[in-house]
Amino acid sequence: MALDNSSLALKAAFRQIMLQDMAEREVPPVIIETNGGLGEVYRNCYPSIETGTVFEKDEKKAVVLAEQRLGWAVYASDCVSALTQNICSWVPCTVLDVDPYGASWPILNAFFLSERDFQPWMWIAGTDGLRGHVQIVGGWKKEYLQPYVYEYGNNLYPIYLELCPKILADIVLNAGYLVDRFWGKYAGKNDGMVDYLARLRRTGC
Repeated sequence: MALDNSSLALKAAFRQIMLQDMAEREVPPVIIETNGGLGEVYRNCYPSIETGTVFEKDEKKAVVLAEQRLGWAVYASDCVSALTQNICSWVPCTVLDVDPYGASWPILNAFFLSERDFQPWMWIAGTDGLRGHVQIVGGWKKEYLQPYVYEYGNNLYPIYLELCPKILADIVLNAGYLVDRFWGKYAGKNDGMVDYLARLRRTGC
């Protein structure tokens, strides 16, 4: 399981790369942050961005987020459930910021299988804390990893970073996106996490 903000410097570095990349392409950052926590990522990466959307299922933390970012829409809700129900489907999201405890893939599945205003270009700034779990029990117990277990075997731990862009590519294709570029690095306690950044291009746009 991911340790909260144990790789904050790397998260911030990836998000700075992302914002610079977006500026060069003249794409404004319209952010949906799926796991707000206590707002450390926002404080270190997004304080100049006046509007956005953030989810946080802990109501006390959601109150902190609402006080922190007055111009943002703050939902005290589980992000997977909310995204599955097409909450914020009208938001022309160009940045999906995904920083959960544990796996990021269920959140990404919920977003890219939903009905929403998908933009020609998108960026995903993410953290996935599943590698440590995979080391202990293997990948076969997680339904969304089973296709990769069939292809690569149950011991996904040594190749988890190399596998991440493939998993991501399979997920985002549901909304017509290709992974245009991927950055990633092991992080956290005993390298049990992956911090990553991806630039997506929607086919036909």
